[in-house]
Amino acid sequence: MNNINIVEIGTGFGTNSTKNIYEYFNSQKKPFIINSYEGCSNTFNVAKKNWDNFNNVDIINEYVTNKADIKNVLIPNIPKYIEDYKETNERFIQKYLKLFNNNNDNYIASFNIIPDIIFIDCSRFMHLPIIKKCYEINNNKNTIYIIEDDYFINNNYGELEIIENHFILKNIKKYKKNKWQWPFVSFQIESTI
Repeated sequence: MNNINIVEIGTGFGTNSTKNIYEYFNSQKKPFIINSYEGCSNTFNVAKKNWDNFNNVDIINEYVTNKADIKNVLIPNIPKYIEDYKETNERFIQKYLKLFNNNNDNYIASFNIIPDIIFIDCSRFMHLPIIKKCYEINNNKNTIYIIEDDYFINNNYGELEIIENHFILKNIKKYKKNKWQWPFVSFQIESTI
């Protein structure tokens, strides 16, 4: 039986979504591998220690985006006004410019596995450049993307809308907000627009 290959983007400390993904697939009694990416070195170090004793989980210290896309794709697609925070986009722009101007050079070139599932639990508005990079290095139309839509306002899936302005998606499934902080959306990518 082949492994189910899961790429997670946004490990954090590895104690939330990584743990939930692991527990779910472990309960399915099928072999699986998780490659989980965390760009922030301090956070990565904690997550790496949390998962060091698991043979089928690899925590990787890389940003899954093109560095230039922070400035050229992410920032231009941040809404001008952030409705739920009741503020302009300036704080987000400054946050991401700081990341762009940082001397980090740990940007991904390729995945170590061919993903069946890509799970994205990232900072708000980072979904688009992450998905763009994922599609560049793995444009498999069968890959299932699962995102946490953290710009969900008044039953509107804001992150999904941003993505749909750049990609033709298929098999879109919107999940209702449950115990998790934000609702999930799953889809596959047909092509870029």
